[in-house]
Amino acid sequence: MQSTAVDGFSASRIRVLEALADHLATAIENAQLFERERNEKARMLAEFEEALRMQQQLLPERDVVQERFSIRGT
Repeated sequence: MQSTAVDGFSASRIRVLEALADHLATAIENAQLFERERNEKARMLAEFEEALRMQQQLLPERDVVQERFSIRGT
């Protein structure tokens, strides 16, 4: 029901709207935290993959055999 009157909501409706607003605020905050966590996880995964690529580039492509030792890149 719509009303153009000042203080058009009853006290019980105000309580319901306040409770709904509290739940919505919590849901919005949780969604923002989830998004931040997802972005941080994606950033960390990208950094991990880059570090892995760098480490793999340091390894020899094939086994290196010397007189006293051998180096294996796998």
